[in-house]
Amino acid sequence: MPLVQITLHADQLSTDAKGRLIEKITDAMVEAEGLGPVTRPAVWVVLNEVPRGNFAAGGKAVSLEQYEAAMRAASEAMPA
Repeated sequence: MPLVQITLHADQLSTDAKGRLIEKITDAMVEAEGLGPVTRPAVWVVLNEVPRGNFAAGGKAVSLEQYEAAMRAASEAMPA
């Protein structure tokens, strides 16, 4: 049974977005295993939501807003 764990900021995704993420991760695991839909019920996805103030990078706490700003800046810096 595959177990996929994803760690993210608490409140980063809406309930609907979490459902879509779980669905897509499950689809990817079923495809990667190559055994067909029979494996779908055996795919476990765990979302570990970390409370605000408990994420850090470079020795400093990183807020969800700081993370999102860094991701936007990285995306904008990528060539089109």
